[in-house]
Amino acid sequence: MTVPENEELRVAHYMIKSQNGQFFISNKSRFDDIFALVDNYTRGAGELPCKLMYTVPKQPPVVYPRTIEVHRQSVELKQSVKVGKYGKLFVGKLFKAFDVTVVTKCKSEVDNFLAEAKIPFDFRQSKHFVRMIAVVIKPEPFMIILGETVHDTLPNYLRNDRGKTLSFKDLTKMASEIAYGMAFLEEKGIIHGNLKAENVFVCKFRMLKIVHPKLIELMKTSENDEHVEGKYEWQWTAPEVITDENALSPKSDVWSFGVILYEMITFGEIPYAGFEKDEVLYGLLMDKRRLPIPKDVPVQCPKEYHFTMLQCWHKNPDRRLTFGFLGDFLYDFQNAIESAYMDHEPRLSWSSGT
Repeated sequence: MTVPENEELRVAHYMIKSQNGQFFISNKSRFDDIFALVDNYTRGAGELPCKLMYTVPKQPPVVYPRTIEVHRQSVELKQSVKVGKYGKLFVGKLFKAFDVTVVTKCKSEVDNFLAEAKIPFDFRQSKHFVRMIAVVIKPEPFMIILGETVHDTLPNYLRNDRGKTLSFKDLTKMASEIAYGMAFLEEKGIIHGNLKAENVFVCKFRMLKIVHPKLIELMKTSENDEHVEGKYEWQWTAPEVITDENALSPKSDVWSFGVILYEMITFGEIPYAGFEKDEVLYGLLMDKRRLPIPKDVPVQCPKEYHFTMLQCWHKNPDRRLTFGFLGDFLYDFQNAIESAYMDHEPRLSWSSGT
């Protein structure tokens, strides 16, 4: 559903579930059929942010060109937009019909650029990822055409909001979107390897889209490449990868996702800010330290949310949560914590001592 917010619209996802022949969004209200459910929420908001008023028009599908390369004349640049550390991107039109975001490129080897670009171009199966629909190589500069209207990176969006419009429930719903996207990679055995909030874009209707790892690399050579400070940034890197880069796995991505949960509940704070890198890494490798439960943040952090982060940071990768579980758990956080899932208290926390 689209929700009015500060004279804009944002998308809020709600899953209709079925059990024992009944349909429900929340366990508090169950209905015998879909029509009764819809009728109820057109009369009052209930557990939703607002009542249902009308059917949202279907969004036009993203049309992929037959080949990855399009002519420069097919692309119209309308205005620039600053997108976090990715720098200046351009909002425009493709074929005078489709809203797109355009990344301009510096000079690179054409053959290598096309070969690398084909990987995210062919990656179309998940709605939770930024779609790369075309490139321009003549004339220079190279361009990457994204099938989304990108507004900003997730950290910038969170810092600008600081709890003015986003509730804790909003944050967990947003986190579930990222988890569901990563669950798709997890099922395919694909490793992201550079998962952090900066690599999640906030797009039209405030929908979150994960940037494909190969697309991140392609955007390195743009005029503004501050978004890549190193191959593995230590604040988001699992301990086993710090000591052995070959240890990258979907479970090391789960560790990184736990750090994203911290970024979200703190509204974009930098993890481990104020601590020395060597001190932090020693604590992580010795399994003695983790990020603390955040204090003095706009939205209170429940202990169960922090415990979920700690589960993502388990020393043993095999004992970390799966993205599939995380997506379902965060999507329906309140009902989940009322279940038997939380049966013991977290034991790891961050402190300045050992």
